[in-house]
Parts: sequence; C-alpha cells; structure tokens
Amino acid sequence: MNRVGVKVTLTSGRTLLQGRTLEVGKMTDAYRDAVSYIEIDSTVFDALGAEPGDLVEVETMFGTIDLKAKKSR
Repeated sequence: MNRVGVKVTLTSGRTLLQGRTLEVGKMTDAYRDAVSYIEIDSTVFDALGAEPGDLVEVETMFGTIDLKAKKSR
C-alpha cells in the first residue's frame, strides 16, 4: 500500500444515487456501494498514483476508514 499522505478538506453531501438507494434500505449492498467511497480532486488523485477503486485510508481526528477512490470530474 502506498503511504503517501495529503492534507485535504472533507466535505459531505448526498448524491442522487445515495438518496435512491436509501429508499431501498441502508442494509443493502446498493446503499453501501453508494456511500462508501471518496471522490478526490483529479490533481490529488494523480499525485497519489491512485487508480479508480483503489482503497485509500482517510484519517481524521475522529478515526480512520478505508474507502474506494473515485476521481472527481
């Protein structure tokens, strides 16, 4: 695993897909897939050497989580 770190600002929101899959239920695979990723600015994404779907570790003062990486448009 690549241990390169960058400092970023996290923002949260809900996508349309998250809203639609929420109606199906929070315990479904579809909902988990809709909410368990991080969208990263393309410049930072490339600097990290990430590929779509790679797991990246996100660390905050509250803890850490591994999320699938998506490149921002």
